Amino acid sequence: MKKFLSLLRMDFLLAFRYGLLYAALFITLVYLGIFFPLSDMLQSLFLPFIIYIDLAIFGFYFLGAWIFFDRQENTLTALTITPITYKAYIWSKIIVLTLISVVISVFLSIALSLPHHLILLVISTTLNSILFCMIGLWIVVRFTSFSHFLPTSTILLFAFELPIFEYFHLFPSSPIGSVLWLFHPSFSSMKLIELSFDCCIFGRDLLPIIAYLGMTTIWIVVFQALAFKAFRKHILEA
Repeated sequence: MKKFLSLLRMDFLLAFRYGLLYAALFITLVYLGIFFPLSDMLQSLFLPFIIYIDLAIFGFYFLGAWIFFDRQENTLTALTITPITYKAYIWSKIIVLTLISVVISVFLSIALSLPHHLILLVISTTLNSILFCMIGLWIVVRFTSFSHFLPTSTILLFAFELPIFEYFHLFPSSPIGSVLWLFHPSFSSMKLIELSFDCCIFGRDLLPIIAYLGMTTIWIVVFQALAFKAFRKHILEA
């Protein structure tokens, strides 16, 4: 645990060095500038969407960029001869990026004075960030340059964010469609973020929340297994 905490502290310093904290601050200020002129109704509509989409992109691409930075500095090669496990290496970076995402989402919600359930917002943002970090890791380790990674990852990221069509009700709704959406990896995390701004946790929405939490956790476990396997194959054993 002491080694992991030291690694976590170092990754926070690296996040500062790589400009991730400045990027997070810039993103926050941009969204505040966009949202403040909007009506309360539009803020309530678009903020959950932004938290789901943009903060997912933040973890997805910044973890990918971080992997490329460490590849260039031969940090990943050193993992095979250091006492730090590759799992600790990965989770340390995911925790850093997730904390940044949670702080941004909570700050935006409070700054805009939108009604929300803080605990559910923190949980949903955390799970969504972890999920997309794992998906991003699973994809990025297959590439040796960011320029090759970017086009493919953009298409795949769009596929993983298809629930935005359901959020805006762009597809005809049906009982079968509702069930099918549950099998999309990021649908449940999107619904959790949505319910963070419009639900009574101890009322009628409690069971859906439990179901969405369960489905999101399952998908995180699945993509963690896929990402760790890909990391071993394309990084440690390459």
